[in-house]
Amino acid sequence: MSSRSTRSTSGSFRPVVSRHYQPSRRGRVVSSLRQKTDVARTTSYPVQQQTPDDSGPSNVASIKQDNSPAACNSTHNVSAPYEFDDMGFENYVDTEPIESEPRDKIKSSPNIQLKRWKEEQAHTYLYALYERHSAPSLDLSCSRCSCRQTVLYQCQSCANEHPTCQKCLLDQHQRAPFHRILVWSGRFWKRTTLADVGLILHLGHGDEACVSKPVEATICIGHTNGFHQLRVSYCGHQPDSLHPLLLLRAGILPCTDLNTKSAFTLELLEHFTTFSTLGKTSGYRYYSVLKRLSHTGFPGQVSDRYRELLQAQRKYAYLMALKRAGAVYRKEGDPETSGSLAIPCIACPRPGVNFNIDDVPLEERMFFMFWFSFDGNFRNLRKAKKVNKDDMCFTDGLMYFVAHGLYQEWLKTKANKEPSTDKSRPECDNHKAALDRFVRWAGLDVTGVGACTCARHSSFMPQGLVDFFKGERFAYGDYAIASAIARLLRLGPLEFGMTYDIWCHWSPKFQERATKFPAHLALPSDLKLIGGVPKFHIQGHTEKCRVLHSLNYKSFVGRLEGEGCERAWAFLNETAGSTSEKSPGARWDSINYIILDWNFEKNITMATFLIGKFRGALKSYHGQKAVFTELDQSLPSQLTIHWRKESIEPYKDTNGRWTSPFFGSYDWGQSLQEVLQQENEREEKEEWLAETETTKRGLTRWINKGIDLENTMDKLQYDTLNQKQEGTPRQQNLLNERRERLLLRINAHHQEREQYLGSLGDPDHQEREQSNSPHPEDSELGLPSSYSSSSLIDGGCLQAPKVEAQLRRAVCEDALRTIKNLLGAKHFALQHKRKNAVGEKASTRMEVAMRDLQSKVQRAHRRYNRSCAALLRLDLASTDQETYKLLESNQLRMLSDYLENVSTSLGQKGHAIPWFWRSQAAMNDEQWQIDALKVEWFRARQRYIQWEEELKFLKREMVMALNGFQYERREWESKSLQPGLASGMAEYARQKADFYEQLSVDLYNQCDEHVKNPIVQLIWAENHWPDHMLTLSA
Repeated sequence: MSSRSTRSTSGSFRPVVSRHYQPSRRGRVVSSLRQKTDVARTTSYPVQQQTPDDSGPSNVASIKQDNSPAACNSTHNVSAPYEFDDMGFENYVDTEPIESEPRDKIKSSPNIQLKRWKEEQAHTYLYALYERHSAPSLDLSCSRCSCRQTVLYQCQSCANEHPTCQKCLLDQHQRAPFHRILVWSGRFWKRTTLADVGLILHLGHGDEACVSKPVEATICIGHTNGFHQLRVSYCGHQPDSLHPLLLLRAGILPCTDLNTKSAFTLELLEHFTTFSTLGKTSGYRYYSVLKRLSHTGFPGQVSDRYRELLQAQRKYAYLMALKRAGAVYRKEGDPETSGSLAIPCIACPRPGVNFNIDDVPLEERMFFMFWFSFDGNFRNLRKAKKVNKDDMCFTDGLMYFVAHGLYQEWLKTKANKEPSTDKSRPECDNHKAALDRFVRWAGLDVTGVGACTCARHSSFMPQGLVDFFKGERFAYGDYAIASAIARLLRLGPLEFGMTYDIWCHWSPKFQERATKFPAHLALPSDLKLIGGVPKFHIQGHTEKCRVLHSLNYKSFVGRLEGEGCERAWAFLNETAGSTSEKSPGARWDSINYIILDWNFEKNITMATFLIGKFRGALKSYHGQKAVFTELDQSLPSQLTIHWRKESIEPYKDTNGRWTSPFFGSYDWGQSLQEVLQQENEREEKEEWLAETETTKRGLTRWINKGIDLENTMDKLQYDTLNQKQEGTPRQQNLLNERRERLLLRINAHHQEREQYLGSLGDPDHQEREQSNSPHPEDSELGLPSSYSSSSLIDGGCLQAPKVEAQLRRAVCEDALRTIKNLLGAKHFALQHKRKNAVGEKASTRMEVAMRDLQSKVQRAHRRYNRSCAALLRLDLASTDQETYKLLESNQLRMLSDYLENVSTSLGQKGHAIPWFWRSQAAMNDEQWQIDALKVEWFRARQRYIQWEEELKFLKREMVMALNGFQYERREWESKSLQPGLASGMAEYARQKADFYEQLSVDLYNQCDEHVKNPIVQLIWAENHWPDHMLTLSA
């Protein structure tokens, strides 16, 4: 039984409240109202299954822990991500863990593990490291052949190596010439080299020396563990000109072709190339590491090979690009095409490669438009440094940068000597992307770069990258865009969509400028190119731009945000400091290789990327469709039928202003005076009815009086909380008088209770509000909703809950309607204040009215939530759970605020108008509500339609990616069958074919269920997705 109530001898329920009150402090009232129940002190925590990070056995089901603050603070999340690289713990089967404490005290947090290791194991590990420096056996015997020697050697690079003699050492390292060797000096192990021990690398006859006159030389060779002086013996039967090839066959790339003195292993060059592209490591830093590894403590004794390293890496990267692109497999007479060494996006449309436009149904062709983005980047620059006249670029015109000779000729033409931008610059763009003053180019040879990337995956487009030399001139962007488009059009017909942060300024005269393009960039006159402004940048544009160019209000774009270039720039700019110091040719090569690696990584992870996007899109599609359906059903059908016939295309209104159904007049709400008058009249009537005694009796009247009592109690609670801390004696007396009157009404209500509910006992519903306050405004009224369903059934009270539920629904609808009108009036009041409230007096009067309005919103909010909570406790109709929801304070948003700020802001994928504006609990019948909700109706419908489009785009991309991998497989299979191939070329081609086949199978297995998901249909995807796929035999 509640501490604030008791049972009388007659079974009636009444509160224990004194009828006489003394003035009390406000703090006591606040404390009593906010008192909470205690929580349990013990909690059972499940133990997760043992992972490689855990220690000890995993068969414990649960652990009982004390829920004290100390215990809570010491609990760690076993699934939390590590803050360092994985230490490589292994999960041994049937092996007891090395632990000194029972399992229930072992922590699995990485930091706890490190602390325990430091305290218990660090010194043991340290002694084991010292042991590696221990002296050999006293008899100085070889661990391999057991012979006794005065000199023994030990390899630092071999696993589990023991002291060996010279002969065994050389035999063991004939094919491992770059291991680090130690020799026993009699007192300690001293560093030496295999060359000093007598190792010679024989080339031309396997591991054997040439029987003729071998040619010996000493070469400085760089490997991943540093530089080595190595003796090399060339075959005497081969001319000197073939010596570099002998080195290359041995996995060593010479720095020169004649009289080679320096070289680098292919392993090091692959290592360095990966670090410079994926790891963003500069050449100098990598070289510094090699110097440290070569001779720790004496870097000055290491021969300078920095220049040679950079040159060898450029050669190697170029050779690998040619090899992986299959450049030498081309048929005789096939001309070298621009961008032939680049890796394009595997999932974007390429006619004749991953789709044929003739196979696409007419109604689906808008989903096969190639969307790309163009953007400038002013961080990837080049300093104005002296350039050697013989500077060269390996990849000029073969990858992502355009051919620089043709580009320079284009920029020198008379047609492209205009200022960076047109003088008639619009005011819409706040990003100033195209202004010359946006960049300071003093001391710079190149002020930035501009690039085309596919808008949906952020992969760079071949032949779509250019340098900027002054600002962001249209000539730069025009050349890059035309170059990228022209290359794709050589494959077949294609339509294009484009995003650009100054699309509104760039696009109007593009067709006119396109007529002046050189012949190799000529675009067809019927080229279809539509576009928009990326979603981040559109926030800096005017409403006209948002109406005309926002991607949120376009069809057949899915949930494209158009900011793909920004992600690519973040990746590329990590190397900007290094590339800014290089020569033009080396810089172009370096950036091309970095982008090549970026696109490669995008392609091989495309399956994972598309699956993640599809799952997120599917969830958002269901969510946004439910939001729209709820809003649509809350509006009169005769209106929505008419709205469905309206076009969403922008148009000019009678005032010459660009608008669309996604935008409105923003005159949403009733006047402040009108709404306040209506609400004051309602409250006065409510209070009069509550305090007026009537002879009318009945269950409905009794429950309705109880609901009215709740409103009176709420008003008293609110006034008590907002009374000053001390309060005057008069205020305290008035408060006590109100409490006495309220107490009389509550007691009268309780006396009638047994007549309608019988002897039910104390309220026992677990979800009802409970309080220990002795004040009558905190009393329990004992309405049916305060009892559990089992108590009501046992007591035979079946009609009372139904009556209360009916009344509660009416109260909820009335409260929601009041909230909507008050919020609409708030919008009008703010507009009136901005326009007319001039002067201190007028502003003060408006502030008072706004505070009064806000208090009424809060009171209606509390009134709704009380009845909603009671209705949900009754749980009589399943529809109540869907129609009536508790209203959070942060949802009390003005409709105008949502439409003007939230609905047009970034990240709209999860946006939804507050539920009560679209709920059927209180239909929107005011004209201003209809006008405002029309805008949100179109926006909500567009959001769910775009998510539906997004699912279709993702299905298309899954099929195109599979087709792209299969196309590459067929191409490499064809290459392997070409006649007259050099040794190894056919085998390499078959290896590449198998690589793409494995990518195909992996993507198919991951995406199959999503492509076949019937939630949306794309006929082309269904027709071109195989029923099954089996990997080819190796």
